[in-house]
Amino acid sequence: MACELLVPNPEEQREKAEIRNLCVSLDLFVSCSPAPARKPAAVFCSAAAPPPGCMLDINDPQVQKAAIRIQASYQDHRSWKELREKGPPRLLEPLKDVVLLMEGGAAKLTCRVSAFLDLFIRCGKDRKELRDGPKCRYVFKDPDVVALVVHDGEMADLSQYSVNFQRRFRRDRINTKARKGAKVTLIAEILGKPAPDVAWAKNGEEKKTTGTRFRPLSFEVPKPLFPVAGVPMIQHHIEACAQVPGMQEILLIGFYQPDEPLTRFLEAAQQEFNLPIRYLQEFAPLGTGGGLYHFRDQILAGSPEAFFVLNADVCSDFPLSAMLDVHRHQPHPFLLLGTTANRTQSLNYGCIVENPQTHEVLHYVEKPSTFVSDIINCGIYLFSPEALKPLRDVFQRNQQDGQLEDSSGLWPGAGTIRLEQDVFSALAGQGQIYVHLTDGIWSQIKSAGSALYASRLYLSQYQLTHPERLAKHTPGGPRIRGNVYIHPTAKVAPSAVLGPNVSIGEGVTIGEGVRLRESIVLHGATLQEHTCVLHSIVGWGSTVGRWARVEGTPNDPNPNDPRAHMDSESLFKDGKLLPAITILGCRVRIPAEVLILNSIVLPHKELSRSFTNQIIL
Repeated sequence: MACELLVPNPEEQREKAEIRNLCVSLDLFVSCSPAPARKPAAVFCSAAAPPPGCMLDINDPQVQKAAIRIQASYQDHRSWKELREKGPPRLLEPLKDVVLLMEGGAAKLTCRVSAFLDLFIRCGKDRKELRDGPKCRYVFKDPDVVALVVHDGEMADLSQYSVNFQRRFRRDRINTKARKGAKVTLIAEILGKPAPDVAWAKNGEEKKTTGTRFRPLSFEVPKPLFPVAGVPMIQHHIEACAQVPGMQEILLIGFYQPDEPLTRFLEAAQQEFNLPIRYLQEFAPLGTGGGLYHFRDQILAGSPEAFFVLNADVCSDFPLSAMLDVHRHQPHPFLLLGTTANRTQSLNYGCIVENPQTHEVLHYVEKPSTFVSDIINCGIYLFSPEALKPLRDVFQRNQQDGQLEDSSGLWPGAGTIRLEQDVFSALAGQGQIYVHLTDGIWSQIKSAGSALYASRLYLSQYQLTHPERLAKHTPGGPRIRGNVYIHPTAKVAPSAVLGPNVSIGEGVTIGEGVRLRESIVLHGATLQEHTCVLHSIVGWGSTVGRWARVEGTPNDPNPNDPRAHMDSESLFKDGKLLPAITILGCRVRIPAEVLILNSIVLPHKELSRSFTNQIIL
């Protein structure tokens, strides 16, 4: 999901036009747009959904453990009675475990059987028959009922559709390829986001997707609201924007439903920063640029001079004032914030080739296959209002081409616009895009491991920006080593040893003799006496029993390479779970005197023994 933020111009430019828009993009996209009466604003936007029409890669070792192949007893058209009586093959227990992994967000699992066509089932809407095609899929819920799923990742409202059953088969409707004794392979088509251990496959090729590596933490709250260094991830962006003189309003643009956690956050943020903050929901995931174009009127209300755009899944010290100074000295439609990376890791980011004298972007490639440049895109931008014209051109071109889905297969519709591929790559070298380099802190927050690393960066930044948030060693209090955040409502025993790089959330209970290091403990969790938690995230309301040990393996950047960044690799390699931090989902119970090592435990699990290097469903 991505986020955008808007920031107004300083006082010296008020006579002209205010800087209204500051955009931040992440898995949540943030954009800033002005409100009426020339007020700037900030906005969050959601990222695109996974590729429609993809299926589970049945060659993936993890999928093979969960999926099954079904021996079909169907025998040409004369078996219709058997089909009516027994129905299509159902999801068995092993595959249901995969479904549980995908319950968060908009994930839905649809089941198709290759030798069983929809011979007697038809769906219609507005008296028109809906056929299986690029915009919809049939989903078997039981032998006699199907639901229709559209590619917005949400189950359709069945009250809007009519379902008619043909009472008998006609020979001309029979699939002639279905032979007696044919083996039927169960194919799972997923609308939404796959589990972290499941790969997308389309036309035999694995498809890269984003937004799932943060599970199971994103099951409970939207990823941008996950606490990093004691406050929601996106709050760091809002704090940076609020420090820009003249900021009047923040607009959040996203695809998330405006649920209770988001509403509470907006209300609390408005009170804390004394700024109006609004949430604008996209009608569909529109990509990193589509949300900007869709809400262009709100962004440009009041004729702003410029606006920032920031991705929400980045950790940074946000040098917005420095970018603003560069823009005022030499205004251009697009100003990108860049940093450096080593040759190997640069392939994982958008790479920028600049003119060293003018800092013009001469060439831009998103995640190249070979080395292009050691300057990478930070996902933090400053745009002029003229920057929306290329977005309009992309939108109109998509309409003219009759585009049903974007070239990445992520989302159908001409409204999908990718800033990096559709705009930056096309305009590079035309004197419209420039880059400002920073040597400050920066990291992406794509996975739970990277959230732990981002927490370390923000805690170190607190020494300069928010020293009051860091815990101090006091007589009769716990022993503090390094940077530690403790929520005022947390209860910590005096004999506990905390730090370095520890964040303790609201209502947490830390027992006697607990050792806590390089970890995040979330709201309402309990660590009983003499537990040891290292390189781990303990989920909301979870309990770790006495003398238990919860430990993970850090995947930090190379400390000997100043240009190294966090690697965002898959959880698996050659079918094996790679060592990583340990994650306990919401309300997990760990018994006394056990070891949980390099494991991911899904929510609401009560363990009874030790586990190492496993994903516990």
